[in-house]
Amino acid sequence: MTTICFLLAIAVSVADHDSLLKSEVHPLDNGTMQVWAKPADLAIWVKQRQSAPLLVHFHGRAEVVADAFARSGAEQMLVVVNFPGLSSAYRSPVERDPQLLSQILKIATNELTRWERSILAQTQAEASELALPVPIVREHGLTLSSFSAGYGAVRELLKSSDNFSRIDNLFLADSLYASLAQDDRPVDNPGTMPRLVFPDHMREFLTFAEAAVAGKKHFAISHSAQTTPYASTTETADYLLTQLHVQRENVTSNAMVGDDEPHCTSRAHAGQFIVLGYDGTSGQEHMWHLYHIERLWSAFQATPSRTPSGTSKDALP
Repeated sequence: MTTICFLLAIAVSVADHDSLLKSEVHPLDNGTMQVWAKPADLAIWVKQRQSAPLLVHFHGRAEVVADAFARSGAEQMLVVVNFPGLSSAYRSPVERDPQLLSQILKIATNELTRWERSILAQTQAEASELALPVPIVREHGLTLSSFSAGYGAVRELLKSSDNFSRIDNLFLADSLYASLAQDDRPVDNPGTMPRLVFPDHMREFLTFAEAAVAGKKHFAISHSAQTTPYASTTETADYLLTQLHVQRENVTSNAMVGDDEPHCTSRAHAGQFIVLGYDGTSGQEHMWHLYHIERLWSAFQATPSRTPSGTSKDALP
């Protein structure tokens, strides 16, 4: 049986962020957020008075993430959040303000309202239409996404039961790190001791992964082969797979892969939880996971269904 990396079989669009509506850059704690939307999707939400689903991404130049969003098939609004620094810079704003996610939703809703009014004005809508309730951003069924250090915000958000319940989809693009454990304590470098992932730093992600295996959430991870003094994205993915008793399969076909792209080397899948392992140990190969994050977002569009035990219901090509 040939196992392929399904993310590489997605047709690639040439659209970029210039095709999108975008907001001004809003301050958020000590960082920034910017809202983006596809005009065609916005027109549907306005015409049908629908609430807009939201994709919130943490870490990465906004235009790069928006380029990927424009190429994707996502029918959502996009919010890109950036804080200056590493994972602690993403953790701290959520710790300081437990309502940070609600603040993000409020700003996104304000932008949706502004765009909606602009569309109605351009179409010379009647006063009765202008008086109708405006579309809002959905407060539940949220999608969270992160690259690299952005996982720091995601982990803190998942600690809240309210946030956990409103987040349905989670995508981590080479973006799950943790401390290493020694004598039940976190350490950054265990020396000659065995490299064990510190469980406390994985608790929220494991709970979300368990829900995904049970079919209650969607959770997709991609990781490189880059080594780090702390637990790498490979080691944290292995930790989750071990805890869930899910095995990797070697990938033997990388269709549509360019010579300069990392190769998908392994794949694990149970329920609605997916892990995709890639080769590549350089910073440039790490950045590939951001520049092509739309492939991760499409993971569940191109994957055969599986039972929680990890056995496929559909024959793999």
